[in-house]
Amino acid sequence: MLELLSRFLGSHPEAQFLYARALYLNGSLDAAARKAANITGNNHTSTQAALLVVSIHLRQGRAAEAMAALEAAVSANFGIRETPLYHVVHAEVLMSNGQLEEARKVRDCAGAWEV
Repeated sequence: MLELLSRFLGSHPEAQFLYARALYLNGSLDAAARKAANITGNNHTSTQAALLVVSIHLRQGRAAEAMAALEAAVSANFGIRETPLYHVVHAEVLMSNGQLEEARKVRDCAGAWEV
C-alpha cells in the first residue's frame, strides 16, 4: 500500500512528509529516515521533517545522532523552537542522553505556555 501511495505523491512537500510519517509509524525506520532526509535536503525549513529525523534516531537508540540532528534543525530554522513538538522532542533527546534535569526544565518551560 505504501508503494502505491508513493507513486501519487509527486513533489508535494506535505504529502512527502505524510508518507515519511506513515513509514515511521509502520516501523520502516530506515525508509522513513531516507524520505525525511530527502525532504529536509530539499526544504531546510521543514520543521516537521526535521523533528521526524530526530524521532527516528531516538527510536533507533541513537541518542547522540538525535541530538546532532536537533541542533542542525535549529541551526537551519530558528523558528523551530516556537513549535510545541520541538519541546517534546527536545525533552526526549535530553532524557535519552541522560540529561534528566535539563529535560525537566524543557518540560516545565513548555508547560508554562499551555493555556
